[in-house]
Amino acid sequence: MPERRRGRRSARRACLAGGVRGPAPETTDSLYNQGNDAYDRGDFALAYELYQGAFKLRRSYDVARNLGLAELKLGKFRDAIEHFTYSLSQYPSNRPDTKKQVVEWLAQARAEVGTLRLTVAPDSAVCRLNGVVIAKEEREGDVAADPGDAKLECGGAAGYRSEKRVVTVKKGAREEVTITLARSGTVGPGGGADGAADMRRTLLWVGGAVAVAGLGVGAVTGILSLAKAGEADGALADLRTSTGRQSPCAAPAAATCGELLALRKEQDAFGNIAFWTLLAGGTLGAGTAVYGYVTRPRAAPAVGAPVAMPRTAVVPVIAPGAAAVVLTGSW
Repeated sequence: MPERRRGRRSARRACLAGGVRGPAPETTDSLYNQGNDAYDRGDFALAYELYQGAFKLRRSYDVARNLGLAELKLGKFRDAIEHFTYSLSQYPSNRPDTKKQVVEWLAQARAEVGTLRLTVAPDSAVCRLNGVVIAKEEREGDVAADPGDAKLECGGAAGYRSEKRVVTVKKGAREEVTITLARSGTVGPGGGADGAADMRRTLLWVGGAVAVAGLGVGAVTGILSLAKAGEADGALADLRTSTGRQSPCAAPAAATCGELLALRKEQDAFGNIAFWTLLAGGTLGAGTAVYGYVTRPRAAPAVGAPVAMPRTAVVPVIAPGAAAVVLTGSW
């Protein structure tokens, strides 16, 4: 049963006794006593609202005790634990009988929930349980959690990534949870580690797409160059047959070779396009692959440890009738 206050009149009655008409502001005592009346009637939801209003006006041990009791009746066990714990921390030493009741109610509430023992690094991280911030002092002990899947999120520490985790909480059980946030790297005005990761993905996609497009154009134009070479060879064979000459385009018969010369020009044009697009596509593809390898996510080095910087180079080699891409470096 909630404990009552005796010998005090509500502010409403005091105002009416003094001849003041109209509603008066509620006080802690009036809300507290109305909450007691609602609790006695079994209206625990109304009692909870009234006790909550009283506790906002004055955080006293008795209001916290009755608020926790209403929460215990409503199944709000985590809130009940919080308010019972606060009540016990403020309880007067001359009330051992009622204090013993609060201890028993606190044990009942704790039996209905599970607890999490959190170890979080770095210590400056802010943790939330199902969206509610866990106070720093609460993290130093056991954190009460309703049974079921609890959403735990820690983050907000400069230079570290946030981490989300779902923890299964069992009634009456205790779970040890250790969260070590990963370093996010250098945080700058471009959006920090997440922005850098997005930029890296964009460059890899664009570089890869352009490289593939270049290789594709080079392959197509190479095929067209070979096709024109075949047509030119056929035209040359026809001219040799019709003129009976091994070099039918030598003077004075050069005027009959216009089609053959046009085919050779198209062959050369397609061949040049194929060469340079294949070279550019291969170089860009190799450069994109190197960039992806060098900038791949890796574990952060220990503080003070030397960091080896990769040295890479992509060197195109061009020779008459051939081209290549040479990748050199150390990782």
